[in-house]
Amino acid sequence: QSDMRQILNLVTVPCHIIQAEKDMAVPVMVSEYLHQHLGGPSIVEVMATDGHLPQLSSPDIVIPVLLKHIQLNIESTR
Repeated sequence: QSDMRQILNLVTVPCHIIQAEKDMAVPVMVSEYLHQHLGGPSIVEVMATDGHLPQLSSPDIVIPVLLKHIQLNIESTR
């Protein structure tokens, strides 16, 4: 079963949801749904890129986003 909506509230760890602006497979509203229904803190970042695999099609956009949040996480644990 791939529909996990019933258990989203059980996810209590902080989540950073990264979304491509023009993803034909997963529209932005899905990210907003996740954000609203996860059981812990979350943020959504919509990247100005196309496609379902932006890490492959637009690494120049994705890599800085990932590095920014890795750095924020490292700083918050100090």
